[in-house]
Amino acid sequence: MRSFCCLLAFFICSLSFSQEGAGSCAQLQADPELYQSCATSIPFANSTQNNSGEAFQTTCIPTEFAGPTWFFILINQSGSIVLQVSQVSNNGNAADVDFVLWGPFSSLTGICPQLTPANEVDCSYSASAVETVVFPNAVSGEYYILVVDNFANVPGQISIAQTGGSGSSDCSFLSSVEIADINDQEITDLNYCNPETVNLYAKVETSDFDGLPQDLRFNFRWYKDDVLITETLASPSSESSITASSSGVYRIDLTAYDSTDPTINQNNLPISSDEITLTFRDAPQVQLSSSATCLSDAPIITLQDVTPNPAPLTIRWFNGATQIAGANGNSFTPTTPGQYTARVSNDSCPEVISNVVMIYDTPIINPIPTQTICESATATLTANVTNLANLTNVSYQWFKDGVAIAGATNPNLSVNSGIQPPGTTATYEVRVTENAICQSTAQTTVTLNLLPVLAANTPLEQCDYIVPSTDGIAVTNLTEAAAAVSQGNSQIVLRYFRDATLTDEITTPETFTNTTPFNQTIYVIGSIPTQNPVCPSNVGTISLQVNPTTIDAYPAMVAICPEINQNYGLADFEQRRQFIKNTYFPTFNVDIAFYASASDASVEANPLDNSSQIPVGLNQIFARIETGNNCQGIATFNLLVNTPPQQGSIANVTKCNNDVFVLSSKDAEILAFQTQNVVINYYPSFAAAEANGPTLNKNSNLSLPIGTTTVFAGIRTQTNQCLAIIPFQIDNFNHPILVAPDPIGVCGSTTASFDLTIRNNQITGGNPNLIVTYFASQADFNANVPITDPTAFVTSSTTVIALVNDTANNNCPSQTTLELNVNLNPGATQNPEPLYICDDSGYADFNLTERLSAVLASTPNNEAIVRYYINQDDALAGNEEFIATPEAFRNTIQNTQTIYVRVTSTVNSDTENNIPCFTVLELPLIVQAYPQNQLNSYPYKICVTETGTVTREAFIDTDLAAADHLFQWYRGFDANPANLILGANGPTFLTDEAGEYSVRATNITTPPLCSSVFNFTARETLIPTSVSVTPEVLVAFEIDNTVTALAAPQSNDYEYMLGNYGWQDSPTFENVREGLYTLTVRNKFGCGEVFTSLAVVDYKKYFTPNGDGVNDVWNLQGRTGLRFNNIFIFDRNGKLIRELSENQTGWDGTYNGAPLPADDYWFKAEYATQNTRGTFSGHFTLKR
Repeated sequence: MRSFCCLLAFFICSLSFSQEGAGSCAQLQADPELYQSCATSIPFANSTQNNSGEAFQTTCIPTEFAGPTWFFILINQSGSIVLQVSQVSNNGNAADVDFVLWGPFSSLTGICPQLTPANEVDCSYSASAVETVVFPNAVSGEYYILVVDNFANVPGQISIAQTGGSGSSDCSFLSSVEIADINDQEITDLNYCNPETVNLYAKVETSDFDGLPQDLRFNFRWYKDDVLITETLASPSSESSITASSSGVYRIDLTAYDSTDPTINQNNLPISSDEITLTFRDAPQVQLSSSATCLSDAPIITLQDVTPNPAPLTIRWFNGATQIAGANGNSFTPTTPGQYTARVSNDSCPEVISNVVMIYDTPIINPIPTQTICESATATLTANVTNLANLTNVSYQWFKDGVAIAGATNPNLSVNSGIQPPGTTATYEVRVTENAICQSTAQTTVTLNLLPVLAANTPLEQCDYIVPSTDGIAVTNLTEAAAAVSQGNSQIVLRYFRDATLTDEITTPETFTNTTPFNQTIYVIGSIPTQNPVCPSNVGTISLQVNPTTIDAYPAMVAICPEINQNYGLADFEQRRQFIKNTYFPTFNVDIAFYASASDASVEANPLDNSSQIPVGLNQIFARIETGNNCQGIATFNLLVNTPPQQGSIANVTKCNNDVFVLSSKDAEILAFQTQNVVINYYPSFAAAEANGPTLNKNSNLSLPIGTTTVFAGIRTQTNQCLAIIPFQIDNFNHPILVAPDPIGVCGSTTASFDLTIRNNQITGGNPNLIVTYFASQADFNANVPITDPTAFVTSSTTVIALVNDTANNNCPSQTTLELNVNLNPGATQNPEPLYICDDSGYADFNLTERLSAVLASTPNNEAIVRYYINQDDALAGNEEFIATPEAFRNTIQNTQTIYVRVTSTVNSDTENNIPCFTVLELPLIVQAYPQNQLNSYPYKICVTETGTVTREAFIDTDLAAADHLFQWYRGFDANPANLILGANGPTFLTDEAGEYSVRATNITTPPLCSSVFNFTARETLIPTSVSVTPEVLVAFEIDNTVTALAAPQSNDYEYMLGNYGWQDSPTFENVREGLYTLTVRNKFGCGEVFTSLAVVDYKKYFTPNGDGVNDVWNLQGRTGLRFNNIFIFDRNGKLIRELSENQTGWDGTYNGAPLPADDYWFKAEYATQNTRGTFSGHFTLKR
C-alpha cells in the first residue's frame, strides 16, 4: 500500500519541524517527503560518520563528507533567501559545520546524479560553527538540495533559521491519508475468496490543526483502477469508507481546507493519496486424468483447472494421505501404485481436494530359465513375481507354443513327455495379471532329448600282425565298427568296456590288444555329447575275431635326398608296390599298403603314399598284404633319406649404385653354419639354382639394376649332391639427380646474411626426401664440418658446396655448388646528427634535407632515391606514405621525434624478391624548449625595519640547474646589455635594492643554445615590532565577543591569528568564545612576527548533570584571565543554592548532596582585572 502526502494549510506538526535529515543522498532520493527543511530554528540531531560510501565533487570541500545530513527545500515565496546554519556539541560547545547547496530543480526525481559543481549554488568549508547559506533569486515551486556536514564529527545539534531575504521556504505541514480497517489498523490481507467483501476506511489526523476542527472540510474521492466510483465533498468528517468486492487498485484522493478561510482556492488544493491493491478469486475447481492406469506404462496424471475465472494455483500431490515431497506442478508422474489426489488452492481461497486416480503396479516376473531334459524326466517352470507385495488381485495363465494350457492357472507348471513329444523343443509363456488390467508375461523353452539306440551285436575280424603272429593276440582298432554299432548316427560317441558290468573301460579303442586269444566280446555304450543333459543309450556288443598271419623282410629301397630346403624326402611307393607284387606275388591278386609302424599296420592307420613326408635318416617301413578278407601277411624294409646342407639365413645387402659389391663376400657367412663339405654357387633364380645353371660370377663386381634383386645361393653336399637353396636380397639405390642452383644476391655492406635454404627446392626439384647440407669450403666438406645455420649464413661473396642425401633411397648422396653475391646497400652506415630548433611549443618547421650529404655518404646522387618517413614500418616498406615536402616539415610529435630516412639504390637489388637494396637511417628532430620562467610574478621582498634597515635581502632563484645553463643578470627589464651586473652569473641572485631586474638564461646542453629573458621586481616590506589587543581582557557575558589587534608599525603585509584557528588578513576577530588566547601578528613574507595574550570569559546556557561525564557541572568559562572573588547561584525563588570560590571546578546540580530538579537558575559573579572591578548576573538551565 502506498501513501502520498498533501500540503494542508495551517497544519503544524512538531515532528515534521524537527527536520531530522537523511543520512545519505540515496536515502533522500528514495523518500524525499520525509526530509523537508523549512528553516524553523528548531535544533535537530546531527550525523556522525559517513557510512554511505557516496562521494560528491564540490567547489569548496576537498574531502568526503564527515557527517552529512541531507534535506530538500521547497521555495514558497520568490525572492532571495538567507539561512543561518549553526552547530553545537552535546556539551554546548561550538562545533565546526560546513554545507553545500545545489539547485534549482523542477523535481526531486533522480536527484543525486544532478548534484554536480555545475548545479552548485553556495558552498562553505570554513572552520566556523556558524555558516550563512544564500539562495539568490529563488523562484516559488523550485527545489533545492542542502547537505549540512558535521566536519567536527562530534555528536550535537544543528539549527537552520532564515535570517534575511524577501523569499521564503515552504513550511506547510506534510500530512497523509491512509487506507485502514475499521480499527485503524493497516490492511495486510490483500487476497479474498468470492463472495467475501472488505471494508476500506480512509482516515485523516486533525489533532495538530491550530484552528477549530469543526471548521475543517474534507473532499473524499474513491477510485477503482483510476475510475471514480464515489465521492464525498465538503464533508465535516475526517473519515470515509467503501466496501470492495472485486479485484483492482483502490485509491483515495483527499483534499482538505479551512471553511472559515476566504482565501482558500478550492480548485487548487494539494492532494493526499493512498492506494491498495486487492484481489478476489473464485474457489478452484480441478479434474484429474491419467494417461495410463498401469505403472509400467509410465502414466502421467494431469490436473485440469476448470474454474470459470482461473487464478494461479498452489498444488500439493498426495498418494493416499501422504503428501509427495516436491510435487507441486500441473502434472505428476507416479513411481509407485496408489490412490492419487491433488489438493489445490489459490492466493485467496482455501484448499480443495480433487477426484481420485488409481494407479496399479504391473507384475514384475523374474526370468524363467530354459530347461533341457531327457525324455524320461520332468521339468518344473515357476513364475516368480518380485513385486507381489504391491499387488492386490493376481491371476496366472500358462501357454504352450502360443496355446493356453487348460487348467494351468498356478504359478508352477510341470513339463514332461506327457504334454511334449520327445526330441522336440517347445515355448512356454506365463501371463500374470493385476486386477484384470495390468499384465506382464515371461517366456522360456523346454527341450526333451531322445535316448540314443545302439545295435545289439556287431562282428569285427582282425589279422594277427604282432609277433608272434599265430597266438591270436593282435592290436585292433575297435572304432572300425563304430558306424555299425551306432547304426549310422554320427552324433553318438561310443565308450568300450571289457566286461558286461561296464567297469573295465578300454581307454584306447584305436589300439586295443585283445586279452582272450582269437575271440573276445567287447561291450559298448553311447551318448550324444551335444545334448544337455546327456542321455544314456542301451548296451551293445562287438564280437572280435583275431586270425593268425606271417611277417617277411624285403630289401631296402634306394637312398634319396630330401626335398630342397626340407627335412623330409618323398619316396616312390607305387614303384615299390609294383616291385613287391612282381617279385613275391606274381600270381596273386593282393592289396599292398605301406605304414610307418607295426601298430599303424596292425590297425590300418595312416597308410603311406608318394606324398608322404619321410623324415631325414634311416626309416623302417611296414607292408601289409591282404587278399580279399584273407590275411596274407606283413613285411618290412628300410628307406634312407640323406642329410642335406644346413639351412640358415643370409643377410640382405643394401648399397648405392656406385658402390662395389662381389658375391663371394657372402661365402664365409654361408660356410659358418655348415657341418658338411659343400660347394657354393650363386644363381639369378630358384629354378637356375635347382637346375645348377646358369650361375652368376661371384668373383667380380656385380652389375645390378636400380631396385631390389633376389640372388639364390645354391649349396650342394660333396658326398651325395643334396641341395639347399637360400635366397637373399640386394637393394641397389640410385643417387639423387640435382639441378644446378641459380646464384643468390643479397643486399648488404661488405657481408650479408644469406638464407641458403631458399635454393633447397630448386636443387632437389621439390623432392621432400632429399636433405641438403651446405659446406663453406672444400676443406670443410672433406672434414664433414657443415654450415651451422644455413638460414642465416653471414659471408662476403663466395661459393659454397651443397651435399644432397636421399633419405628415401639409402641416404645416397650427390653434390653441387651454390654461388653467393653481396650487393652493396646505398647510403651511410651510421645515423646522421640530429636537427635542433628552439621553440617553447615543442613544434617547429625543419628542413630535413640539411643532412642529405651525411645520409648519402659515398653513394652518388644519381644512384639512389632518398625519402623521409614518419613511421619506421612505412620506411621499411618503402610505401607512398613518405613526407612530400621534407624542406618544410613540422614535427608531429611534441619536443622530440625520429624521422626515418630511406635511401633506395637504383643499381643494386635483392635477386630473390627483386627489391632494390636500401638503407633506413634515423634522423632525430629535437625542438628544444627555451629555459622556463619560474620566477615569482609578484615582487620579491626585502625585509626592512621601520627605520629602513635591511634585515634580509631579496633572494631570487631561477630554479634552473647551474650545470645546464649560463646566467647573466641585469638591472631593468629585458636584459639590456648596458645594464649588465658584472659578476652575477649564477642561478640565484641577492639584492637589497628595490627596483626592476632581468636575467638571461641560456641552455648549454644542446647545440641550439636556447636562451630566455625573465623580468622581475623587488620591493621592501616592513617587519612588525609590537602588537596590542583591545580589549586586553574581554568579559563578554551575553554580548558579541569581538577583539581587534593593533600592530606597529602599520602595514598591509601583515596577517593575524587568534589561538590556533588559522591566519587571516583582518585584524578583527568576531564571535570569540571564552578562553585564554595568544594573538600573533606576522609579516606575510616571513620577515618576522610578534604576539600577545588575550582572555575571554563566558558561561554555559545549560548543563546536564546525569553522570555521563559530558557537561555534568556548570561554571564560568575562560576564567584564567580574570580573578573572581565569588560566584553565587540562586533558584528561581532567590534562594542561595551554592557559592563557588575561584579554585572550585563548578556546581554539580545538587543542594546539600541532593539532586535539584530541572529548572532555570540564576547567578551573580564578582570579578576583577588589573584596571576594572564589576559584577555580572545571568541565568542558565539545569536539564535532566
